[in-house]
Amino acid sequence: MSGYKDMGILVNGVLAEASTDDREKTKHMWDQDQHSLTHTIVSWAEPVAKKGDVLSLGNRYFFILAIDDTGSLGVAAIYYAEERNDLR
Repeated sequence: MSGYKDMGILVNGVLAEASTDDREKTKHMWDQDQHSLTHTIVSWAEPVAKKGDVLSLGNRYFFILAIDDTGSLGVAAIYYAEERNDLR
């Protein structure tokens, strides 16, 4: 993966495919037409990744479009991501 390096950050959470409703409600968060929301990752911990990071799960890669620090309490996060096949 050119340009990316393992930062040793572990994100615990649940990966789910994004619905059309999710895409419509959140597209203003990244304000770029070339990215499309494909997945959400709900984490039960404070946000540790940031916008622009790439998370991997086995041989799958997810580009982080935006992060919602749920309730602004630092106890849960929703990562909005685009699955990318060109980052292998």
